[in-house]
Amino acid sequence: MQKLTLFILILVTCFACLEMEPKPERGPSSLPAANYETATIRWSNELVSTSNLNLMISSDFSDQEKASIGEIISTWNVAHEDLSFISETRQETSNLNTSDLNVYRDNTLGIYKSYSWFDELSSFALGVTQFYATRRNAGMDSEYLEILHADIILNYKDYNFDANDKAYSGYDLYSVILHEMGHFLGLKHTRHVEDVMSPYLDTGELKHTLSANDVNLLNNLYTKTISSLSKKAVSGSNSAVDYDEEVIRGIIELMPCGCQKARFEITKKPIF
Repeated sequence: MQKLTLFILILVTCFACLEMEPKPERGPSSLPAANYETATIRWSNELVSTSNLNLMISSDFSDQEKASIGEIISTWNVAHEDLSFISETRQETSNLNTSDLNVYRDNTLGIYKSYSWFDELSSFALGVTQFYATRRNAGMDSEYLEILHADIILNYKDYNFDANDKAYSGYDLYSVILHEMGHFLGLKHTRHVEDVMSPYLDTGELKHTLSANDVNLLNNLYTKTISSLSKKAVSGSNSAVDYDEEVIRGIIELMPCGCQKARFEITKKPIF
């Protein structure tokens, strides 16, 4: 009887300790400052539900190349069930002739040609998408990096791209920009060779059509939140950033070797 009484007392004491133990608070963000590779990256759902991103095209592109870029924009716009993302007005901007990637941190979302390329990037890179973002819902399961600004830059120092896909053995301009525009919208590299977002592009290879996986990833990334009937084009930084918030710079390179090169770093504020 004494043993039974002692056992019951021990049980009561254990349960009391469990009741008194404070519940652990939600831990710090699962996205440490030095490693954002696993983060969800996108523009805000509210923004793309009401506005089109005004992606400007460098005046250095030929008329044929500009027409191809217009088709690529349309391809991504129609891929989502509910949303379109980028204005199809095909407005132009002056090309930025610089070897400093920081210069692109301005109020213009653009597609550019680089004739000098950048010391901090691989000379093997066909192109790069650079974006600036801030953390939203930090520490929660829904945490993501909200893109505030982004640009697409093609490596014309080390490569000659061709907009005519007939009997061409080099790197296809349409395929490169279609891929980079996926990064512009927040998509990452995939492991499926048939995807536009595959990290590998061979010489003479043409990828002009989104795969079912590309389309599925885009639809999973964005959700229509409010009516988009009165859309307007917007450019530059489209979301308010509190002065105390981190601004993350992301760089994703398209490499012909099939390896993904991406890095993230915290930059100084303000965004521009």
